[in-house]
Amino acid sequence: MKSRRKYLASKKPVSKENKLSFTLALISAAAFLFCVVASALAGGNGASYIGAVGLASALLALYGCIIGIRELASSDKTHRKSYIGAILGGVVFIIWLAVFLTGIKI
Repeated sequence: MKSRRKYLASKKPVSKENKLSFTLALISAAAFLFCVVASALAGGNGASYIGAVGLASALLALYGCIIGIRELASSDKTHRKSYIGAILGGVVFIIWLAVFLTGIKI
């Protein structure tokens, strides 16, 4: 009878920073969606809390991206959530930056 091979995904542990980077990216993306929906419901004339949530979300995305990039340098941990957190955080931050820059009227 042929023996079955059992494969494990990884025996390396997942660090707290990986989870934090991933979580911050998800929170920032959810806050972006909240701000878009709230602004659309207000007819484009959102209250100041939408801007405050947006600024906080952009800073969270940037912080999560930085944490994710730092964690990619460690070799003894799994990197899946670091990749996702760094990429998603960077994309959300770039989107927020574009929204803020298009909102500034010179």
